[in-house]
Amino acid sequence: MSFSATCWAWSIDDLKSSEKLTLLAFCQYANEEKRIAYPAIDTVAECTGLNKKTVQSNIVKLMDKGLLIDTGKRVGKTLSCRVFHVPFLTYKELLEANPKTGTLESEAIPKTDLSNPNFGQEAIPKTGSKPVIEPVNSNQALCENGKPLSPKQVVDLWNETFANDYPRKMQEITSARQEAIRSRIKNDFNKIDEWKELFDGIRNSDFLMGRTYTEGRKPFQISLDWVCKPENLANILEGKYHGG
Repeated sequence: MSFSATCWAWSIDDLKSSEKLTLLAFCQYANEEKRIAYPAIDTVAECTGLNKKTVQSNIVKLMDKGLLIDTGKRVGKTLSCRVFHVPFLTYKELLEANPKTGTLESEAIPKTDLSNPNFGQEAIPKTGSKPVIEPVNSNQALCENGKPLSPKQVVDLWNETFANDYPRKMQEITSARQEAIRSRIKNDFNKIDEWKELFDGIRNSDFLMGRTYTEGRKPFQISLDWVCKPENLANILEGKYHGG
């Protein structure tokens, strides 16, 4: 639990009660040092008394207001929990923002600007200097060796992971495939380890691997093209194919 995050959440105005409850729940599970939180939807629903649909809707609204920032990382056995950056200032940072007196004054506390996606990441002290606080997770920070992940790396990993299951590897990387993979890199997975975890999770699904199927129907044959479709990827991350 992060005391700083919780205090920050309480200070946010212009939120509906259910939105503030959702934000407070995330702050309750926030890491003070890394400023990240990844509670499951069920967990947030249970501790707020809200239904899951309302929680999911509130998360979208909080993201639109810059109060929760999707890092692109996913955790959990089925990779269903999104890791969010919570842009609060720690108590120490607020003190450092006003070193003259060592106390917190109104000028040291950033004004609430819900339209700014970087809200909460810097404070302007009386001195006029701005302490730079880098986001905990950014696309560049999550790339390999400072270089953005390429579609070819994802395809190569796919071919390597499923070489024994699907003899015909994906040879041609068409422009449409590149665009689909780039979109998933940008919005969902921008580290090769995250793709590896996703592919390993797919291999553990009997349905996705065609090990179990409805009588009279052909076994399901998965492809990277199918995985890269947003609705299919969402179902994988939610664990809908891991029951059998």
